[in-house]
Amino acid sequence: PYVFAFTSNFRVFSDLDISKNEFRVLTYILEYMEFGNLINLSQSSLCKALNIASGNMSNIFKKLRQKGILVEHHGHLY
Repeated sequence: PYVFAFTSNFRVFSDLDISKNEFRVLTYILEYMEFGNLINLSQSSLCKALNIASGNMSNIFKKLRQKGILVEHHGHLY
């Protein structure tokens, strides 16, 4: 799998003050993103894959939602 990445998108991450672990989570999610930007991953599977504690992962997801990078809509995370 691959992702179209544009350099301007990386500039946006820089402007949003993305932490190292937030960036690690984002890049992992991008690998598994499905059609329609659906993410079929659990936080616990991300914790195991990236060796991040569950409390930290919850905070990372919260921050990514606050920054508008991840969006919840009708029970789905985009």
